[in-house]
Amino acid sequence: MLNAAIAGLIVFLILRVLEKDKDRGIDGWVSFIFVLVPALLIFLVSLAVGLLSLPNWIVFSAIALYFIVPALMLKFQFELSWGLSCTYAAIVFFVALAVDFAISFGLYGFSA
Repeated sequence: MLNAAIAGLIVFLILRVLEKDKDRGIDGWVSFIFVLVPALLIFLVSLAVGLLSLPNWIVFSAIALYFIVPALMLKFQFELSWGLSCTYAAIVFFVALAVDFAISFGLYGFSA
């Protein structure tokens, strides 16, 4: 949850700069949802993989949800073009992965 909060804040700040002088309804809560929904779906996928003893590549491929969910939300909910939706979704994807890696390696550094 800390990952989603930090990533949502960073995504909000980036989208706020990119959406300057445009009122499309993309605010802080939407930025948080862009990260929270894929994180919860990935958690559910990893839970299913663990319980059903499925291969781990399924969890690795579920990381694509950080791109898919925001792209679809931006296209169909906010009615942006596919190019702009994919650009913003790529921002969400890279920020979420960077925050996840930073927190994971930061916590690993404290445990060593």
